[in-house]
Amino acid sequence: MTEPLLGQLSRLGLTNDEARCYVTLVDRGGLTAGQLCSATGVTRGRIYDVVRGLLRKGVALETATSVRRFEPIPPPVAVTNLLERRHSENEEVERSAQQVIESLQTSAATGEVPQNLLEVIRHRATLRQRCRQLERAAAEEILFFVRDLGQVAGDLIEESAALRRGVRLRALYESSLLSTPYVETMKSFLAGGGEGRHVPRLPTRVTVIDQRVTMLPLHEATLAARAFTVLVIHHAGMSVLAASAFERIWADAARIPFRAARKAAAGGTDPLDERKRTEAIGWQGHTAR
Repeated sequence: MTEPLLGQLSRLGLTNDEARCYVTLVDRGGLTAGQLCSATGVTRGRIYDVVRGLLRKGVALETATSVRRFEPIPPPVAVTNLLERRHSENEEVERSAQQVIESLQTSAATGEVPQNLLEVIRHRATLRQRCRQLERAAAEEILFFVRDLGQVAGDLIEESAALRRGVRLRALYESSLLSTPYVETMKSFLAGGGEGRHVPRLPTRVTVIDQRVTMLPLHEATLAARAFTVLVIHHAGMSVLAASAFERIWADAARIPFRAARKAAAGGTDPLDERKRTEAIGWQGHTAR
């Protein structure tokens, strides 16, 4: 199994584990999940997520037998399926991007940015207050790209309240955070009903609220940073674009390995509320603040 081949499959839309499993299926024919684990080194806790990815992306089939076995789709068909899927995703992103361009061009033609389109925030106190307001107004879903410790210090009070209102909260974390003290906040978030997955690297820190508001920091945050700028963009096209990127990364991300996280809430104590007294430096909860 050559690394260049795995890299080529990754560029077509497979994760590294999916590419490794697909090449193994092509080489060996139908295999069970356990046999795939043994042949590829993918863990048993991860293998079914990988297999579901192969099925969803049209490069493998599950055989209808008493034992679950997975067969490879022939390479010419599999590659065509991957190309069509990537083309469809790119078209969706391009449509959203065009909406953003048209809106901004209209703004430029009039010589001004509509008052309700863009907020520029440069003070931490203002940012904390605005984040609370936006999260309290959320009605459907909040998406978080959680990239580094410069972003994630603080409590989860508003996130907890949103979950109790029935708002869906999903967070994508950089895998490096799993080995930091912030892992306890992740556990609390999941225990309270939030959903989380992790990936080796995220492109930036973003928060998307109800696919109508996007919060985008324009700095590389650190815990000691003083100066910063955050844009709050009230533009549905931009939010759809960011949400589309989130969904693409989410589909291939690994699940957070906290099996007992939700059990922590069984005793009647809201684990998110236990962090209310946590002191923040200005980036509260998950939001890009």
